[in-house]
Amino acid sequence: RRIFKEDNKPVGPLPYQTRFSAANMVTSWIIDPLRGFGILLETEMSDMLQNHKFYGGVMTTTNLKSGDLHVEYQYLENRIDYKVRYERSVWYQDFGEELRQRYSKNRFEVGASVPFSPKTRISVSPFYTFTRYQDLNFFKLIPNTESVEKNVTGYLGLSTEFVFDNTEVLGQNMLQGTRMKAQFSHHEALSDRSRSFSNFSLDFRHYQKLHRSLVLAGRFYYGTFFGRYKHSYLLGGMDNWLFKNEHASASPWFPEISKENNDLYFLQHVTSLRGFDYNTFNGTNTLLVNLELRFPVIRYFYNGPIRSTFFKNFQLIGFFDVGSAWTGISPFNPDNSISTIKIGDSTFEAEIQTFKNPWLMGYGAGMRTVVLGYFMKFDLAWPLEDNEIGSTKFYFTLGHDF
Repeated sequence: RRIFKEDNKPVGPLPYQTRFSAANMVTSWIIDPLRGFGILLETEMSDMLQNHKFYGGVMTTTNLKSGDLHVEYQYLENRIDYKVRYERSVWYQDFGEELRQRYSKNRFEVGASVPFSPKTRISVSPFYTFTRYQDLNFFKLIPNTESVEKNVTGYLGLSTEFVFDNTEVLGQNMLQGTRMKAQFSHHEALSDRSRSFSNFSLDFRHYQKLHRSLVLAGRFYYGTFFGRYKHSYLLGGMDNWLFKNEHASASPWFPEISKENNDLYFLQHVTSLRGFDYNTFNGTNTLLVNLELRFPVIRYFYNGPIRSTFFKNFQLIGFFDVGSAWTGISPFNPDNSISTIKIGDSTFEAEIQTFKNPWLMGYGAGMRTVVLGYFMKFDLAWPLEDNEIGSTKFYFTLGHDF
């Protein structure tokens, strides 16, 4: 009788109250090619209807002198999505008392994204970026600690991108479908116009299911810097490469005593090109093609549930990578920047044709699986440079493939 009394009738509907909860929290390792080993902490918060989302993350290296920080808010209630983002990156370079420098980059960004369908969208993001350089030369600091040289450069810019993605997730590191992103950005330097530059990149990937869970993955990447100042792509190596953190000791990334290296703020590593070290080739343009045959051994032959994450995600792969990075003339031209070198000085200068093959190729095989909650990759690669096969190179990396 008490149940059917009027006082106990359900009430509502009630106004929706925005309440946030942590949707995701990730702790992982990062091996930066320039800064070395670091720890990444990321978190995500959203309300129940996912109209508002907060993202945040921090990465710090073991010496606590370099790292990244980012914070982002997204408003997703209407058809057009809006965001506000702040990110900061710091590089601390220590090569001795005379060559000790600190670089930092801060970026403030607002953006709007318009979806044309569940699979395509276009985004526009104006931003303000400023970079800071500090010369921490020990001998300069002794007479006067206030004599630390600081250089600040501000940029106003705009970034646009078009994204298409109809992929389906089949498992860890296993996709089916096509995804593509084309991006253009321009940085206009406010104080020194000679530092203004633009960048365009195209990343196209296709994942073809051949039979059951056997997948052939392909990737095409092209990028170019142009404008008054041209930054560089560094080609070679793999992301999160453990036990290997070496670059060629030359430009565009290697610093000089008491001199700012403007390339450091915006240079990009292009991976994966297995069989080679970081920065094997560099230039203002890059082209990279990857092919991988992904074979999840246990899942292919066994249809039942697999409790072990090690065997459930165990994969064997075969791969082939080919790429190049150059400045100026295309690598298809015999007079490209890779196979042509200049010698001499202002009084006498000559060009020498070395006939060096501008294409780097690598092939091999590898294994993938989950160990202690981390997706780990083991690869054996054979490099092919100037039509000669080099010595075998071993890769132990963290994270998924492309």
